[in-house]
Amino acid sequence: VLDLFNVSQYKILETTNPYLEKEVGADIFLKEKIGYFGALHPDILKKYDFKDGVFIVELDLESIFSLERGPYAIKPLPKFPKVIRDIAIFVPSSVTYAEIVEVIKKVGGGILEEISIFDKYVAPEFPPGVSSIALRITYRDPQKTLTDPEVNKKHDEISKALEEKLKVQVRRTK
Repeated sequence: VLDLFNVSQYKILETTNPYLEKEVGADIFLKEKIGYFGALHPDILKKYDFKDGVFIVELDLESIFSLERGPYAIKPLPKFPKVIRDIAIFVPSSVTYAEIVEVIKKVGGGILEEISIFDKYVAPEFPPGVSSIALRITYRDPQKTLTDPEVNKKHDEISKALEEKLKVQVRRTK
């Protein structure tokens, strides 16, 4: 939603909301907290007899609408195809999503187009305070078609940087 309003200076941090499951929720900040999103806490689900998980979002739209935003830039459709790679990592609770994104953006450089989280999982067999996060990373070069070796090299650089800088463990397939 913030991207649609051309708002880029936001941070997503671990939630402090007691109604959200700590491992599956986040608070959204501009200069101050403007909202939150996440899965309702299991105690709340039980209290109201919800059979399935419930995901909620709250945003202070007045804060968003009152921001000065830059002009919208209309870009032509890309001439070259995107390449998508997924990465799954074991993350200690001390590492924030914002820190992960920062490392990926720094290493990804000019061919990094988008980062999105598509799964977060906490299992009893994981060490305490560790969750598994899966990210989808989209690469595209505006000047040429990327080759698999080029993308694989950049993806490996991102994996190594995450392990070295944030001490996360990249899940690799056997």
